[in-house]
Amino acid sequence: MSRPAAAPAGPAVAVVGVGLIGGAVALRLRRQGVPVRVWDASAPTRAAAARAGLACGTDLPDAVADAAVVVLAAPLRRLPDLLDAVVAAARPDAVVTDVGSTKGGVAARARQGGYADRFVAGHPMAGGPRAGFDAGAADLLVGVPWALSGDGADPAAYRQVADLLRRHFDARIVPVDAAGHDAAVALVSHLPHLLAAVLANTAAPDGLARRLAAASYARATASAASAPYRSTAMVWENRAAVRATLRTFAAALADADRALQAADDGDLRAIFDAAHAACGPPAAA
Repeated sequence: MSRPAAAPAGPAVAVVGVGLIGGAVALRLRRQGVPVRVWDASAPTRAAAARAGLACGTDLPDAVADAAVVVLAAPLRRLPDLLDAVVAAARPDAVVTDVGSTKGGVAARARQGGYADRFVAGHPMAGGPRAGFDAGAADLLVGVPWALSGDGADPAAYRQVADLLRRHFDARIVPVDAAGHDAAVALVSHLPHLLAAVLANTAAPDGLARRLAAASYARATASAASAPYRSTAMVWENRAAVRATLRTFAAALADADRALQAADDGDLRAIFDAAHAACGPPAAA
């Protein structure tokens, strides 16, 4: 006698865009027993997803037709238009979330389109230098901080997304609003990418410095190895917040320069002492 099929581990999910992050989302959900269907505009990417055992829709409407939750994971600049297309194709009661690294633009599109109540903006704080489906892994996003913005969203929609992420990704949900999120990631993600690029470009012509470069340089420039189109998109789309953060950083560099001109190392030591203390665990929200 055949054993009955196991019950699904949750409502059906569609993932639209299966590059690094979308692929990781889809692979994890499949491993967790969640019915998941994917779509990507790239035929080679769809083929790679199919080879990995993911169910691919024949087109976007087919991929999202039965989903209770749709995850948008396409390139950042495509998200607003993709959001419109998904809302038009999905079930009227489907909840939509995304994984983009900025929230202002896509949240504004949801308000303009009149469907902010079913859109929960999201951003898992993880990634890697490589891009594309083959760079993803089912455990890439497990246990990471996951920003969720409920600006205008129905509380039930927010809970549905948060519960999905906690249950299947062990996500540490960080409630945010779109503007607050974009200001925060400008400081801890986008500015570091820009600074890494500037440092790498500054050191590049100095052959001796490059030969002597070790762990400190490698850590400081690690994000410069990320795909340039991704770094460009996220910094440009959040450029107002990045510029504000850059001005604050420039003022701090000016303070450091003054410390190096002082009669003793007291001011310089104070900078390093403050930084050492700042590297402890964050204060509770």
